[in-house]
Amino acid sequence: MKVLFLAQLPPPVHGASLASKYALEALTEEGHFSVVSFNISLADELASLGMPSVKKLFGFCRLFNSIMISLIRHRFCAVYITLSPHGGAFYKDSIILLLAKAFVSRRIIHLHGKGINDIVSKSKCKQALYSFIFRNCEVVHLSSVLTEDISKIYPAIPHIINNGVPDIQAPSAEKRYDFIFLSNLFESKGVLVFVDAIGMIAKTFPGVRCAIVGSGTEDILRRIDEKLIACNSENNVDILGALYGGDKCEVLNSSRVFVLPTFNECFPLSILEAMSAGLPVISTPEGAIPEIVEHMQTGILVDRKSAKSLADAMSLLLGDPDLIVEMGKLARNRYLHKYTLDVYKKAIVSVFPRLMLSDL
Repeated sequence: MKVLFLAQLPPPVHGASLASKYALEALTEEGHFSVVSFNISLADELASLGMPSVKKLFGFCRLFNSIMISLIRHRFCAVYITLSPHGGAFYKDSIILLLAKAFVSRRIIHLHGKGINDIVSKSKCKQALYSFIFRNCEVVHLSSVLTEDISKIYPAIPHIINNGVPDIQAPSAEKRYDFIFLSNLFESKGVLVFVDAIGMIAKTFPGVRCAIVGSGTEDILRRIDEKLIACNSENNVDILGALYGGDKCEVLNSSRVFVLPTFNECFPLSILEAMSAGLPVISTPEGAIPEIVEHMQTGILVDRKSAKSLADAMSLLLGDPDLIVEMGKLARNRYLHKYTLDVYKKAIVSVFPRLMLSDL
């Protein structure tokens, strides 16, 4: 089966691009597929995500031309695309999908984001546009919790495939950090809320050690530093920058609790990586996180944008080391049953035979 694979692939490294990388690996490792892939992301670094530029315009023209040539040269059985749900990236991806639709009768849209329902609820024109783009496509979504987001524009039942990540646990690692934040350093990921919470708990637990891992702009790094200085907590935190591969695994395994107080999320890979390392997770009831993190079992769900709620959860765990260990074991077991990379890859591969049998 020849597949045209259109996805956001690293770089830049973020959750959607890593999930796409794993999906591409799944198809190329499976002997029944011949895959032609294109990286449809026009951003070469995180800071340029969502930012229009002349460079991106020319990049899109080159990408469009390359995909068209491939569609003319090959007879694809199916096209797989990770469609951005909103913004300029949605229109860019939609143009590419419409091009592919002219040549390929079977199409898979894999969603890694949300926000469609808010857009189409405010505009009948946009509802019609989204319905047209999604028409005669199979849709893969991350969780049944998120399917309501596309209910107004996609009447069929989508395939549900949870994200999965490689196993990174190293049980013998020395624990240097009580809490670790690992994500791109966007305000919407809750990094500033985390810093505020550190300032609150450091008064009671002056020896608390925290790590902030991720890539961020000069502005967000400056704001983090200012907050740490203002609450006299700069000595409690190591800002480690972006870490990948073994370095990322090592710092996760050297931590006790993972923290992601996000207020804009779907199905974060960083939480799955933390669970793989046997860390309990403190996060928010955003997107599918309540499905991943069982409150007071594998972690704690706190109020969005509330440093006080986060500080209370962090203090609870600092005061009960046995609870950290027990939650970590449960988180690790949940990862092994639901979120391994093998489970994810098998699910991705299984969609294509079903697609070939469907009557679109």
